[in-house]
Amino acid sequence: MGTVQQRLYENRKSVTRFKNLRSQQVASCPMCGSSVTGALDHFLPKETFPEFSVMAANLVPACTSCNSSVKGSTYKGESPEEWLIHPYFDTLANSDLWEIRIIQPYPAARFEAIPSSHHAPSVQKRIAFHLKYVLGEQFQRACTNAWATLPQHMRNMGPTAGLISVADIHAELIKLVSYHYITTGRNAWLAAFHRGLLGDLPAQAFVAAQATTLTKLVL
Repeated sequence: MGTVQQRLYENRKSVTRFKNLRSQQVASCPMCGSSVTGALDHFLPKETFPEFSVMAANLVPACTSCNSSVKGSTYKGESPEEWLIHPYFDTLANSDLWEIRIIQPYPAARFEAIPSSHHAPSVQKRIAFHLKYVLGEQFQRACTNAWATLPQHMRNMGPTAGLISVADIHAELIKLVSYHYITTGRNAWLAAFHRGLLGDLPAQAFVAAQATTLTKLVL
């Protein structure tokens, strides 16, 4: 029966029902936080659970990365804490799950996704497992781009045309995190990126030092 349902999905994945799920309006990918959506992901892989191939609760409007090679057929690990977080049925998804750690040297920074520290150790283990299997190369490129443009963005948003301070950077980061919560969601990539920066004073000092030129908008 399961194999029949899997073939049914493959043969009918372009029908209206699945098209509507695929094009459902979501602010960011509910699996990984990417701003790019438009695909449909099986939370429990259809190769392992063909009986759930056409079950609506197992179909998540996600990004193409989550629907392809990054996660693959992974859905759980070896320990009880290692399960992917379901974006709709897991209440954990309503909290701040993760943030980004910036690894020095800052001029050539690298980025690591880490669980938010306010979670219990067992929950952090689960979040770490989730992040390991849903974040890929696109995430790293997005962080690199966000970091490269951040000093200029902070400069343009600063309170004066002169040098800006670490306090100015901190204030703008608070605004950005609040903005992302409203527009893209608390676990979207940029929300996690700026949330991680809020707790990293050396990184804020680096950004302030780089934000020296004000770009004027010419209309």
